[in-house]
Formats: sequence, structure tokens, C-alpha cells
Amino acid sequence: MGLESQERSENTFLSANDFEFITFLILVGPFVLMMPYLFLRALISLLSLFIYFRLLGKNIWFGDLRSGVASSSLAFIMTLPFLTFADLEYSNASPLEMIRALLQQIAISLWEESFFRGALSKSAFQFTLSSSIFSFMHSLNPGFSLLPLINLFIMGIFLCFLRIRLGLLSSISFHFSWNLFLEHLWGFPVSGILGV
Repeated sequence: MGLESQERSENTFLSANDFEFITFLILVGPFVLMMPYLFLRALISLLSLFIYFRLLGKNIWFGDLRSGVASSSLAFIMTLPFLTFADLEYSNASPLEMIRALLQQIAISLWEESFFRGALSKSAFQFTLSSSIFSFMHSLNPGFSLLPLINLFIMGIFLCFLRIRLGLLSSISFHFSWNLFLEHLWGFPVSGILGV
């Protein structure tokens, strides 16, 4: 009997961790997406993640500051090729506008990483599901097409690996830095939207 149940569990497509991840997305997703303000989305996503881990009796693995800095540096290096296409014309953005843009990018990174990858465990199914939802959710952005869909899926998989290997702080800092450098330093629209 024990051997049969073991064989059955090995043949199932989804593990208990996969069901937990799906449950988190289903319970938190609609509530977070109803939030009209980006900062509320970030706060609710992060708070929901803490509650989720507390209910499961687990701890969130944030990683360390060094990994976060390394991830930010990697994002900077990965955006450098965009300089060959950049037409840099910095506007006279006020310090207040720059602070607003910085806070906005922090909120985006916090809410998207907490929601899409915060509850993630090492599972090909979870990587695929998380990255698919992540890319399709951006389909409402201006200028969206098949190429951004594929790029966002690949970026989602990469962020999943960062989350699992280096911790949540690493995926948050990479996401934040990628958006910040690409949009606010090199002047490219992020997700079809160009900010300050």
C-alpha cells in the first residue's frame, strides 16, 4: 500500500507546493488587482506574503544585501546594450518628479515580486505559471505585442531563478534596477509606458 501511494504521488503533475502556490495566487490576486493605487498593491502583496508564510509555518527567504546589490549591478550591466539605441535627451525633471519615479519603481518591484514570485518554490510548473501570468498581465500596456510577451516570459523565468537562488530581495532589486535604468536612465519605455 505504501509503495502504491508513493508511485501515485510521483505520477501526479502537481505537488502540494504547487497547490499552495496556486492557492496564494487565487486568494491574493483579485484582492491586490482591485487596489487602485500602486503603493497599496505593494503593501497588500507584501503583507499577504507574510501572512501566507506565517499560516504555513514557514519563513520568507529574503537573501542578503550583497546578493541584492549584485542583482542591481547585473541589471545595470544588462541594460547597457540599450545605450546603442538610446536617444538620450534628459528633461529638466524636478527633484520631486525624480523622487516620485523612484518610489513608483520601488512599489512596482515590491508588488510584482511579492505576488508573482514571493510564494514560489523550486518547481518548473510554478516558474512557468508565474512567468505566464506575469507576461500576460502586461498585455494591457501600450504597444504590447508578441515580442514583449515572449520577453516578459523570459524575464519572469530569470526572476524566478533569482528568487530561488538568491532570495526575494535579489529579484526585487533586479526588477527595480532594470526598470529604473532602462526607463529613467536610458529613456526606454518599460512595459510600453515611458515615465519621467
